[in-house]
Amino acid sequence: MNYYYEILIGAVFMLISSILISAQFIAASIFSINRKSFSPGAIYYVFNSAGYLLVILSICFFIVGLIFILTGLKNKK
Repeated sequence: MNYYYEILIGAVFMLISSILISAQFIAASIFSINRKSFSPGAIYYVFNSAGYLLVILSICFFIVGLIFILTGLKNKK
């Protein structure tokens, strides 16, 4: 029964990771609204200039969630 909690915690960490990376894209799209010239790569320019804090946190949460899920599946056997 204990491995269910590890898998559940891993899924929550994965959910937080996806929310953080989505927040980065939403922030980049909001920041790119007031640009006078819009090119196809403009949102990625704003995405890179907005900082990497959310991306780094998202990667960390993803790795932690993956570790929890893998240990939960390993303990299941």
